[in-house]
Amino acid sequence: MFKQIATLILTGISFSCFAQRSMPIEKLQPIIELLQVEANILLTYEVSTQSALLMAKKGKIIFNDFLTYQNKDSTFVLFLSKKKQCKLEYLFLNDNKKPHSHSIRMRALDDKEAKLLDLKENLIQKAEVLSEDSIKAEKGFELHSLLIPLQEEYRLYYLTATNKDSLFPSGNDYLFVFNKDRELVDQTHLLFRPYSLKREDQTYGSKILGISYPLDSRNGLSSLPIYICKFRIYNKNIGISEFRASWDRRHFTYNAGTNQLKIHLFYNEKMSPKYRK
Repeated sequence: MFKQIATLILTGISFSCFAQRSMPIEKLQPIIELLQVEANILLTYEVSTQSALLMAKKGKIIFNDFLTYQNKDSTFVLFLSKKKQCKLEYLFLNDNKKPHSHSIRMRALDDKEAKLLDLKENLIQKAEVLSEDSIKAEKGFELHSLLIPLQEEYRLYYLTATNKDSLFPSGNDYLFVFNKDRELVDQTHLLFRPYSLKREDQTYGSKILGISYPLDSRNGLSSLPIYICKFRIYNKNIGISEFRASWDRRHFTYNAGTNQLKIHLFYNEKMSPKYRK
């Protein structure tokens, strides 16, 4: 039943982690702002990739791998042959769901694309070793590998998605952060198994009241871009515009309409002249 599944979502991914001291909001705010920038970039990559994959499959294009990257305001999704040549490419500009143009022709990768592909393949090999080959797509799901150069680091994401009749897929997402020397500096694995709430599960009069995501002491805030990205993609399907999260005794509320993550102030902060209105 839809009501029962809604309860599983809320109880299965919701808990708070408490620390002895909370980070001052003056230090926390710039971190949150950077994470929101990262979430916006990740959303562009993931939505463009989903859109391109759907169109490639409809066109019955057979490909060995894909490469998504940005160049200024343009997002490219390339579908590659076994010989690492581009056989189909999509260019996205202002609309990540609808390509500005596409080209079906076999061509060699340019220098930038070849270097990005080599880097992606190398970091994927490292990630597979680090995860002891646990990275895999579960039955009925896809796993999108996205490499994002950001702030002198390389961020390799694996996002679970599905093109089936899904209202809200979640779980089985990864993040590996490497420095410029391709050394691992951080990794995050959202451990809960992938779950997809489907339309057929919905019963008349049922409704999901809210969602709260886990930000545990092991992953810290690094999972926020993943949660924000996937929530923005699917939240309209379940009629919820906000989710909540807790970390370090601090509560957060994210609103998809404004694309803002609000940090809830402690009582002493609310009473401070700096934050009182």
